[in-house]
Amino acid sequence: MNRKRPLEAGADNGGTPVKLPFFRRLGFKLAVFTACGILLVGLFTLIYMSTIYRGVVDQINTDRSHMALVTMETVFGDYELRSKKAADVVSSATAVVDAVKGGNKADVLSAVNGVIDTVQLDVDFINVTDARGNVITSTLDSGAGDSAVDKSGIPAALAGQTVTHTGADAQAQLGIRTDTPVKNAQGDVIGVISAGYSLVKPDVVDRLKKMTGNEFTVFIGDTRANTTIIKDGERVVGTTLDPKIADAVLGKKTVYLGQADILGAPYATAYQPILDIDGNAIGVYYLRRPHLGRERADGQVGRHIRGDRAGADRGCDFGTAGFCAAGHIEAGCRHVQGRL
Repeated sequence: MNRKRPLEAGADNGGTPVKLPFFRRLGFKLAVFTACGILLVGLFTLIYMSTIYRGVVDQINTDRSHMALVTMETVFGDYELRSKKAADVVSSATAVVDAVKGGNKADVLSAVNGVIDTVQLDVDFINVTDARGNVITSTLDSGAGDSAVDKSGIPAALAGQTVTHTGADAQAQLGIRTDTPVKNAQGDVIGVISAGYSLVKPDVVDRLKKMTGNEFTVFIGDTRANTTIIKDGERVVGTTLDPKIADAVLGKKTVYLGQADILGAPYATAYQPILDIDGNAIGVYYLRRPHLGRERADGQVGRHIRGDRAGADRGCDFGTAGFCAAGHIEAGCRHVQGRL
């Protein structure tokens, strides 16, 4: 029995063409390939743009941290100028010179306070040291009788120099100060006036937070001594730096700008060593703020950072790629050039 062979696709069937199924037609295949190509191009474009976006966001976060450090240096530069002015005024006052010559604590303190009231000085502290390097008195009412001869700046001042620096002592703990000699009529050094600003006062870090939007912390050595970070209504002090960070910043004296995960949330962070007059690392400035990506999610981008130098409010939108440079930032850029 003969069986008929099935017709091949497209073969003549009595003059009637055979249609291929839709999914086997050339047009369908081209459409599928085109769609797949578009999807792949779109996917690669999305990945590329996502990578670019992350890179831009990371750079903005780094730039914002750097600008916050510049602002900090500007504020501290102003403290340096004002501490020098105060030290010069007090050390040259006749009443102070006579009191230091006499060596009586009460007389010295009275003379210093008289100058402060007359000139309206706003420094946080003034320490007075005798020619042997012993503290006669302090407006902080502590440390009288302590030896300061080995403290940074005091030896230079006893040698006749005026030095402005960041240093630590029993009176101010950690501060920006100027040490200047007190000289008698013959030009002999009979003591030292140290005037300056404490870095452990909450007002210091609160001001910087207001200006930059960052949380600020000051470490003395590796111990947190001043901060804007609040927990249970109290400032978080007394904690210590992570040993790895302490080694990098205190041990190697390097500035670190980067990111960190804190309780599952991303933050842009910066650590800068505090160097004394001899170049020793005696502490750390630490700042942090929410990562730009988190701020965007929280709807916080565009928040203006306020500055209060010279009594004026100047705003900088650090939530965008562009940065403004008001007068206090320009001064800061000059001040920290070569230090960061």
